[in-house]
Amino acid sequence: FADRLALAVAGRSGRQALVGFGAAWRDFATSHPGQYAATQLQLPPEVGTNSPGHLRLIELSYAMLRGYGLDEPELTDAIRFVRSTFHGFACLETVEGFGHPRDVDVSWSSILDAMHTTLSNWPTRTEERQ
Repeated sequence: FADRLALAVAGRSGRQALVGFGAAWRDFATSHPGQYAATQLQLPPEVGTNSPGHLRLIELSYAMLRGYGLDEPELTDAIRFVRSTFHGFACLETVEGFGHPRDVDVSWSSILDAMHTTLSNWPTRTEERQ
């Protein structure tokens, strides 16, 4: 999974990295639902900190979003937004949860466009206080 994500974002930033990252995420999750489900399990801290694959997934997620100029704590919020959106879409697609006849690829493209716009305009802590 991490290898696919790394190849998808290599040499890209911003929207291009997001689209590549999302495509790799969706493809892996729908092509290998059991393996994907295993990547979503919470690991005990002593296991997670010693798991190169797990750490690489986290690092790739943060690196892809840094292209949007985000820093902590907003970066963690944005990662949660991206992860939950990609995860939800892929899980619903895997179980054929989209019953509407509209092409799911068209919906996916619209989601990526909306996500790019959102990430490009992510609120900062300073803006939240105003």
